[in-house]
Amino acid sequence: MCKLEDSNEKIEVKEGNWVTRMKFLGEVRVGNTKFFTASHAKLKLWILRAITTLLLWTCIIQLVALGEVWGPNLLKSWPSCSNPPDARTEANVSFPSRKVQLPPKRVYKNNGYLLVSCNGGLNQMRAAICDMVAIARHLNVTLIVPELDKTSFWADPSNFQDIFDVDHFISSLRDEVRILKELPPGLKRKVELGMFYELPPISWSNISYYHQQILPLLKRHKVVRLNRTDARLANNDLPFEIQKLRCRVNFHSLRFTARIEEMGRKLVRILRQNGPFLVLHLRYEMDMLSFSGCTRGCSNEEVDELTRMRHANPWWKEKAIDSELKRREGLCPLTPEEAALVLTALGIDHNVQIYIAAGEIYSQERRLRPLAAAFRNLVSNISRLFASLY
Repeated sequence: MCKLEDSNEKIEVKEGNWVTRMKFLGEVRVGNTKFFTASHAKLKLWILRAITTLLLWTCIIQLVALGEVWGPNLLKSWPSCSNPPDARTEANVSFPSRKVQLPPKRVYKNNGYLLVSCNGGLNQMRAAICDMVAIARHLNVTLIVPELDKTSFWADPSNFQDIFDVDHFISSLRDEVRILKELPPGLKRKVELGMFYELPPISWSNISYYHQQILPLLKRHKVVRLNRTDARLANNDLPFEIQKLRCRVNFHSLRFTARIEEMGRKLVRILRQNGPFLVLHLRYEMDMLSFSGCTRGCSNEEVDELTRMRHANPWWKEKAIDSELKRREGLCPLTPEEAALVLTALGIDHNVQIYIAAGEIYSQERRLRPLAAAFRNLVSNISRLFASLY
């Protein structure tokens, strides 16, 4: 019995040890399970945070990229998202230059160098530059940056680069025609010595005239100077490519300098300060009336003065002009008195600001009196506004 009891005790002890051991191992396993569960949860949280951060940065980068491409186009018509006219400052008037990809150069055999001396007012010279680029492209010659007229009625001393962005002019047309700022040194010395051919092209000529008459001169003399450019190329019956190039030069390549564009924006802002405005170009300067022979409303003394001016100018071919006949043919501008009637008939508010553009009106005080009576907020000298731009 004792042995049995001892064995039972041993068994109980053993069983107690086994239970204790099982309990201990169970506690260890449970502890390990809790430890690994906590570590796994922290790891999942860290990974989730990392992925969220990465996605946020990716979204921010994409939004910035889209904003640079689409932002200006989407927001430029929203006053609340762009600078309103009244809130513009000196800092945001000028815009940063964008990197423009240049077109590939056009490679062709050069038939010579074309010098161009433009004449007339800025509008006439601008149109002439468009014509000369088209002619140079058609003849496969190199065009030298055109000279601007400094001896005309306006007597403006500006050069091409003073008014237009010359680098943009050259680079934007490189796929059509080669344009240089000046002749190569060897040819430049010859021109300075007078060793070149010069002529005025025939007015309203077709492109075939330049191909048949001017191109042989370029091939023979290498340098030809066209000293008159006003209306030297016809407007009609020209190849589509030439008309297309003329438009491209006028609306894309002839860009004003940054200084002039900034001044223009400032001037428009000044004009808007007093509310709605109208800028009126009457085409009623002395040289215009003399050239056209339109003398309706002029006194006998004024008619004589305009006639003398026309006969004194060797470039104006038409000397004896019937003013009334020209007027009936619709070739004369409206007189200032007629302009007042037209504006009234159009229902223009008589309190609107009207600014007279261009040069001084011939016999200005007398001729503008009816217009000033009809529109009391008439400013006859817009140049006064430029004083506040400097």
